[in-house]
Amino acid sequence: MHTKSSRLLVVAALMALTATLGCDSLEFTGTGSAREHMNSGDQEIPDQEGWNSVVRITRRGRLTAILQYGHMQKFAGKHLVLFDGGITVDFYNADGKHTSNLVARKGRMHESTGKVEALQNVVVVSDSGITLMTEHLIWDPEKKRIFSDQFVTIATQEGDTLYGLGFESDQDLKNWTIKKPRGISQKKLDLSELKEPPAPQDDSSKVEQTISDEIE
Repeated sequence: MHTKSSRLLVVAALMALTATLGCDSLEFTGTGSAREHMNSGDQEIPDQEGWNSVVRITRRGRLTAILQYGHMQKFAGKHLVLFDGGITVDFYNADGKHTSNLVARKGRMHESTGKVEALQNVVVVSDSGITLMTEHLIWDPEKKRIFSDQFVTIATQEGDTLYGLGFESDQDLKNWTIKKPRGISQKKLDLSELKEPPAPQDDSSKVEQTISDEIE
């Protein structure tokens, strides 16, 4: 059972996150628990921590993505938010339709730009049937694009598997490019063998708050 103070910390943590994410219209629906630390200036100690929360990201009133994480650490001095314990991001197009899903073991958000990095065992699956696998992927919400400079594997809806170094695409995985192709296989990739990162734990006692931030 969450105490009143933990509910207030959830709101405070999300407000701090909202206030530094650039000139966007953002709405955060936070669930879970949070803790605020008394930081004496040590940039290795997080200013805030949160657990098992959901962040709804909208731009100009339209839902862009829903991010779930197991554990969050916010470093105000570095303008950096770290996620671990598994992250999941669901992407939506301008019509509010779900287009793709991303899972990874870890992530980080750069507050000055709003860019989100996914790290370790990154798997993106589009609703159209494309699957992307890599160890490092960056999502740019301003451009609505994802890209990587690491080795990537792509499984198409036709059953082909492509390999290469470097990748760029829209977040729906409809228009994508492998920058340095390394090969192609007609053998269908067995996605059941992939080891997915742990999903954020479900917490039946979650509290929910909504915070809106409009910046012209």
